[in-house]
Amino acid sequence: MLSKPKAKGGFTLIETLVSIFLFSLVLIFIIRGFWFAYQLNFVRLVKDEAVKIAQEKMKELRSGDFNAISSSCSPCDPNSTNSSCKKTRKVGNKDVDFGLQIQVTGDTTYKRVTVTVCTSYKDFSKNDITYTLTSLIANREG
Repeated sequence: MLSKPKAKGGFTLIETLVSIFLFSLVLIFIIRGFWFAYQLNFVRLVKDEAVKIAQEKMKELRSGDFNAISSSCSPCDPNSTNSSCKKTRKVGNKDVDFGLQIQVTGDTTYKRVTVTVCTSYKDFSKNDITYTLTSLIANREG
């Protein structure tokens, strides 16, 4: 009488291929999640750097001569050839160009100063990343 062969433990080729396929799908979604997190973090870092640049420029204008405050660098352009209208900063591991625009209105007593910082990098709504800071500066001498 012929004996029936005993079943051996292990996976068939089909089971192995299906498990590899499912593992690949899970891995793809995990990698996409990390990529999205990286992009979100980079956009936040660029926005934070734009805020720092605007605050630094406003501090510089406040501490300088009141009569020397004037509008400049219009429109805001990160690709400007004018070095006073452009700043390059290291964000993460990339050099990012920021444009700078200063708009001034007012008289000899107060000036309303608006500093706009822009870059060509986009946020998740596909808009250029821009930050605007406005302040009143008083003439300390008059």
